[in-house]
Amino acid sequence: MISQAITTILDITPEQYWNEYVKRYMNWLQSHCGNTDADFQKLLSNTAINGWYNRHHEDVELQAIEVLKHQYQSITIDKVREIYHVMMVDVFKAYPKHLFEVARKLSITNDPHNHDHTAN
Repeated sequence: MISQAITTILDITPEQYWNEYVKRYMNWLQSHCGNTDADFQKLLSNTAINGWYNRHHEDVELQAIEVLKHQYQSITIDKVREIYHVMMVDVFKAYPKHLFEVARKLSITNDPHNHDHTAN
């Protein structure tokens, strides 16, 4: 599992990893969306965008693992984390423009009688 390898290499807990993952996802999403809460909510609630991001993030992390797996025990943890964070900047360099355009055309329903809050 990738997250387990990263937590080992970075010497962090799964909770720390998850918090960083969510923070990175929210920052990535915010960097590619409009300035409105409605736009952010549409993109955040879109499962296709989420799936694309998860795959992209995993690809970038696999690259980080390849770079760090043989040297993480021979350099300082601060240097390991620095290399990882520099590599993870690549997450922000791409986004699925078409999926964003489709998501923006959808409307989010907020029917108090319907507990399914997915995009329509």
